Amino acid sequence: MNKEEKFKKSINEFIGSLCEYCGIDKNDSNIKETPDRLYRMYKNELLTGYFKDPKDFIKTFDGISIPNQPVIIEGIPVKSLCSHHVLPFFGEATITLKYKEGAKVLGLSKFYRIVDNFARKLQLQEALTQEIAKFLYENLDLAYVKVEIEAQHTCVGLRGVNVMGNKTKSIVCIGDE
Repeated sequence: MNKEEKFKKSINEFIGSLCEYCGIDKNDSNIKETPDRLYRMYKNELLTGYFKDPKDFIKTFDGISIPNQPVIIEGIPVKSLCSHHVLPFFGEATITLKYKEGAKVLGLSKFYRIVDNFARKLQLQEALTQEIAKFLYENLDLAYVKVEIEAQHTCVGLRGVNVMGNKTKSIVCIGDE
């Protein structure tokens, strides 16, 4: 049995156990296809960051980069899964950067793709912020990068303290501002 077959089987067993624990008929029309939907969701959407190389999104152009002039990209959607509870957190990233003199510039849409790729994993928000900043700094010709993520965590809103609308901001800066 390969890795994907094992994963699909374990999801099927988990949903079966959950149904048994809650007294739900796993053949109910609302539940029957849930294991397959869950498998496809994780495989094709929520965990794709483990299987795509973010370097594939690097496409630079001879630019009009001016040293010491910041570029700020705001409103980058972030959707990820907390590794502590496997519940979603979501929000927005802002990237502030300064290219070195003569640097090639990254196409703006690539910042969105890079953030999305890194977000599609099980992780802590702080680690995600660090990973994005480090990747950009190491793969672009930057003097400075700052990555900020502000997100709501459903693990805080649905369990524990049960505070909906919570916001957590993580910030990582690398280089000379």
